[in-house]
Amino acid sequence: MVVDNNIFGNTQGIYFSSAGSTDIWVHRNISHANSDYGIYFTHPDAPAMISNNVSNGNSIGGVAIGISGSTFPDGTTLRNNIVSNNASFGLNVGVNSSNTISDFNYFWNNFIFFIFKYSW
Repeated sequence: MVVDNNIFGNTQGIYFSSAGSTDIWVHRNISHANSDYGIYFTHPDAPAMISNNVSNGNSIGGVAIGISGSTFPDGTTLRNNIVSNNASFGLNVGVNSSNTISDFNYFWNNFIFFIFKYSW
């Protein structure tokens, strides 16, 4: 659980990649001015709730879900977040992520609003 933090000046703002966790909840954080993504999520074992966060002014993007690794998230929910002023992506969801839900989020002034990668 990551709650009520002000995170800035790192490579990744909030980063989940280790196996074994359950009930992942990222709530009421401000992640800004990081050199990669504000919120970066590649956790393979459990669904996650990412809600009521601000991801602003990051050098690569606001939120990344399952864009690298050998196993990918299933059932990530992104809800009520503000994702703004990121140099590239607002939301980047990897090709092998499944059941990702994005509801009631505000995306503003990102170079690319969102990208969902598909495998053909």
